[in-house]
Amino acid sequence: MTLPANPSSTILSDAEWHRLSSPTQRYVYASFELLEKSEGHLINGDLRQASEMAWGSAAQIVKAVAENWNLSHKSHQDLLALVDMLVPLSSQSTVEDGFDIAQNLHRNFYENNASEVLVTLAVQRMAYFIDDMLPWLRRTSQPRQVSLE
Repeated sequence: MTLPANPSSTILSDAEWHRLSSPTQRYVYASFELLEKSEGHLINGDLRQASEMAWGSAAQIVKAVAENWNLSHKSHQDLLALVDMLVPLSSQSTVEDGFDIAQNLHRNFYENNASEVLVTLAVQRMAYFIDDMLPWLRRTSQPRQVSLE
């Protein structure tokens, strides 16, 4: 299978992209692909599917970081644990807030009670969440120390 070109060249250089393992690249690519599908569902008025695809885009980018760091990423709890680890290392709360919004989107898939405005804003926020997560792929292993910088 031919791997896709770097979908995030404004954040990761091509050299950084090519350093990533094939599974990590596939998770990143899936994240972008699901976000695009989410936007399509939004245009078609399918808020439930837009929500689930946007959740999937967030989950896939977190899985990319976990895969890159050889961490488990088989459950929602694994993804949450990784995000919890990143929160104190992030200078802003964008990682935590973004993942919280993603989880709300996932919940909306089941409940289908969020307004079009809220789903639209949340889907848009997932693009920023992906951008917030991509720099973590520059590291080849998880941070050893908690730093608030």
